[in-house]
Amino acid sequence: MKRTLVTGLTVACLTLLAAQAQAFGHRCGFDYCCPPPCPMKVTYVDREVTCYKPVWKEEKVKCVVNKIVCREEIETRKCTVMIPKWTDVKRTCTYLVPVPKTVERDVLICRMVPVQMTDECTGCTYTCYKPETVKQKVKCTVYECKEEKKDIMVRVCHYEPQEREYKVKRIIPECQQETVDRIRRYCVMTPFQTTIKVAVCVPCE
Repeated sequence: MKRTLVTGLTVACLTLLAAQAQAFGHRCGFDYCCPPPCPMKVTYVDREVTCYKPVWKEEKVKCVVNKIVCREEIETRKCTVMIPKWTDVKRTCTYLVPVPKTVERDVLICRMVPVQMTDECTGCTYTCYKPETVKQKVKCTVYECKEEKKDIMVRVCHYEPQEREYKVKRIIPECQQETVDRIRRYCVMTPFQTTIKVAVCVPCE
């Protein structure tokens, strides 16, 4: 009985496979063969599409910047300076005074003295002169220095400290914030319509 049931199931499966093969064409072994492809035709048509292009725009924006501002400040300071001061001081001055004086000095002088001479050839005598050096008293004036003193007034300078005030100008930089308008540039993608050629496949007739 089991053999009869198995045989019936086998026949039913073969009948079903045969019906499917007739629906899709003919069966080639275990694979189904497709019909030959139909040739396609490609043509180009105009289509309107949306594209985007960059456009630069400007806008004013407010921004806060730091600005250096200098201000003047006057300060009063003190300093000590040395001031010259002149005073009259009595001083004793010593100096030399020449004093004339007459003195006698021995001076050597030369004089001609007569001498009696005898001529050897004739035996006659004659007088001639010969030089002779002698001392002679001569008066002359000489000067001797004598020391004398006298009081004189002399201007003497000495320095005295004195405190003074003077003004000093200082430049102090300060940072201040300021709001200013600046131009900012930015890019925006703007759409626009254009026509392009598009390839289209036309099915075979």
